[in-house]
Parts: sequence; C-alpha cells; structure tokens
Amino acid sequence: MRILLFVVIILSQDSFGQFISNNSGSAFSDQPFFNPTFIQALNIQRLSATISIKKKNDAIRLTTDELIYHFDTAGNMIQIEQIKNSNGKFETTNQYFNYDSSARLIETKKVWGINWLITHFNYDSLGRIHEKIESLIRRETQELPSIINYERIEYILLKDGCLKKYYDEHKQLFKEQTIISSDLDLLVETEKWKMNSHATRKEYLMEFGRLAAITYYPENIDLPMEQNCFTYNTDGELESKEQLKDGTFISEWQLLYDPKSKIISALIKQDKASGTMEIFRFKEQKYSPK
Repeated sequence: MRILLFVVIILSQDSFGQFISNNSGSAFSDQPFFNPTFIQALNIQRLSATISIKKKNDAIRLTTDELIYHFDTAGNMIQIEQIKNSNGKFETTNQYFNYDSSARLIETKKVWGINWLITHFNYDSLGRIHEKIESLIRRETQELPSIINYERIEYILLKDGCLKKYYDEHKQLFKEQTIISSDLDLLVETEKWKMNSHATRKEYLMEFGRLAAITYYPENIDLPMEQNCFTYNTDGELESKEQLKDGTFISEWQLLYDPKSKIISALIKQDKASGTMEIFRFKEQKYSPK
C-alpha cells in the first residue's frame, strides 16, 4: 500500500546518516530528534550550547544561559538540561527520556509546575504505541503518582492508510485519527474528537524523500492556521525551518554544521515580530575511551 511505502520513506532517513532526524518535524522540540546511530558512531556524551541574544538595533550579547543535550552510549538522547539566569539566580530545568532494550522510547519525565509529568508508552507486537499513560508526581515528596490521562490505541488498516481509535480508561472512544497517503509525496492526518465533534487536519509534504512542510488546518477550512517549512543542505541535513501562523511569517531557524565532523555547530532562531535573535553555539563532549 502507498501508506506503507510513505512510512518506509520516513523511517529510512536515519540510514542516510543525518545528524538530526526531522522525520516528523520534531527537530529541537521536547522529543528525541538526534540520530542515535550518528551520535553513537561519534561517541558523543553531551552537546552543550552557549546562548547569545541580539535584539533589534543592538549588539550580540553573550548570556550565562546554557542548553545541554545528554546521550547514553547507544546514542539515545536521555536528558535535556536548560540552565537560565533569572535576575542573578540560576535555575535548571530537566527533561528525561528512558528506552527499552529495542531503543524504543518508553518514558518521558519533565517539570510540570510543582510536579513531574511522567508519560509512559507501551508497544504492541508490531512495535506501535498502543498505550499512553500520563501521571503526576510531586517533585518534593515523591509520593505515589496519580494518573491524569490514559489512552489505548487501536489500529485498523485501510486501503490507503490507517485508522487509529483512541479509548480512555473507561474503554470509551474519545478520538479517531485517520492517516491517508494520497500519493507518494503527501500524507494527510485527520483528527476527530467525539465529545465536541471538533476536527483538525494535518498535511505532511515530502520532497526528495524528506519532510518539506507540515500544514495545519482547522475544521472544514482550506486556509491553513499554521505551517512549518523545512529545507536541507546538500548533505541532506536540516538547514532551516520557517514557521507561519495565519499566513504571517513569525519565526525562522537556521542550522550550521561543522564541515568535517558534520556535527551541528550553531542554531540561530529569529522572532520576526520583535527582530530578536537567539544564537546557540554547540560544542560536543565525548565519552572517555575504554
């Protein structure tokens, strides 16, 4: 089926050896997005970034903030550490990731107010997520977690795609997600909520086997409410991301790589409304040789 070929194209990106995996448009989000094979091959333990700010009509100013990505020896991203100087007081925020023996993400843990938000994933025999469980636990007391959300996912194969049905802890259907491949370069994902009949549509556009754009549409409207566009360099590495909302260009990301190692060396984020730029300069730290 065409949908399966489309998925194969998406999943095959890691075989190209790119440093950043942008298969689902999640680069520099709160989800793992580095290529574990590349990270492991280069024996990278940490990627640390200093952060500079350039406001409109001002010089570039180095801050004392830091962004640090941590990896295990298998190349999986296991922690995002953000250090911010707030009026002379340093505050550290962490997010953690755990994996099973097949390198599948099984748990995330991040700060949620005074709590930890812990999300656990269970997989079926085909390697698809079939359960998602979200819990809160107090950071100070580490009391027993309380479940705040439960989802069980049922997969139904269609001629040109897949229907995903979401059930809550009471076994009640609350959402349906239809994923259809209209051709080899376009994947359309539609979500319908049962409680309020709300629906949204998301389109993934591929060019030369790589994700070129994600476009979000509100219910029954062909005018996009948001669009993310991506470009890649001659090595196939993610080079830029442009974000538009309601047709307005709101932000741009530019990525630079070391010409020899192919490791990311800098990320420049620009807010189009204010003209402010954030400049991240990366440096890797490797595991000590055994």
